Amino acid sequence: MFYGSGMGNSNVHATDPLPMLAAGGGAGRGRRHLVLPERTEIGNLWLAVANKFGASLDRFGEVYGFG
Repeated sequence: MFYGSGMGNSNVHATDPLPMLAAGGGAGRGRRHLVLPERTEIGNLWLAVANKFGASLDRFGEVYGFG
């Protein structure tokens, strides 16, 4: 399950920091708390989720893989 917002600060239309919560254990790893580096592209999350469910994508939008 994912819960978040499209904006970090809607008063100035800022997308950083973007609040996002991903909860569940369907991927086999749970009970973790991750804090990603500032300005990490949200597309990285969606790319990882798509790949976990079997989609063989190497990019999502303007974000190109994890290298």
